[in-house]
Amino acid sequence: TISMSSFENLDKYLSPSEQWGTQGGGPQAWPGLPIDQAAYAYWTANMNLGLTGMIFHARHFVDAQPRSARELAQDTQLYQAFLLRYSAEAYRRKKYQPINGIRSWDYQEIAPGFRFAMVDVDRVPKTAYWYMKNAQAPVAISFAYKDALESQIAGSQWSAPVWVINDMYRELHGTVHVELLTLAGAIVTAADYPVTVPPDGKTIAGTFSLTLPQDAGTYVLRATLPAQAKGAEPVQEMSFIKVVPAAFK
Repeated sequence: TISMSSFENLDKYLSPSEQWGTQGGGPQAWPGLPIDQAAYAYWTANMNLGLTGMIFHARHFVDAQPRSARELAQDTQLYQAFLLRYSAEAYRRKKYQPINGIRSWDYQEIAPGFRFAMVDVDRVPKTAYWYMKNAQAPVAISFAYKDALESQIAGSQWSAPVWVINDMYRELHGTVHVELLTLAGAIVTAADYPVTVPPDGKTIAGTFSLTLPQDAGTYVLRATLPAQAKGAEPVQEMSFIKVVPAAFK
């Protein structure tokens, strides 16, 4: 998928009124957003077709009502980052069975515009760069749940296997600490999973199971493994669960 450049770059492509402020629902305005459709499409991969997909995904899966060009740029980058990480983590869980590697399209833009790369034309990383750096680290954790963009019903049972991928040529030992947090940082529930991963291997540390909170909202799903080398950072994975009330009692 594609995403916009950082907001700081928009003045290189679009006038302030083209970026945000087109009024009246004229032929240049995007439905529901005060942006100049023709001006945006000119800089977007596949032009109007690409712009349609980029805006649709950002509004349906990240933010239905962005309030500025800055928020719109961030929303498109966040969806791109999610999708690339989601794919990369799924591929790594299938390491050698049958996936033998990952090739990304593409790494850095070679011309100005809103396209597929993780690094912009001015060499400033997009959000996807940091997501992929974490997803493709030598030691990585991932939650294997397919419906990561779907809302979950409050009070329902939820579970996901917690995978650890080890690209190092030595055995890995440690304990994976998994927790569900509120956005304010309060711990809802937590569990620990001792794990041993063979060299250049993978394993399921355990399955994190819980009853989801009754309070609707967005919750943080976080897993941490202590650093595997002196001076290294702890290995961490963070995702989100959207909890909604049931439609019927």
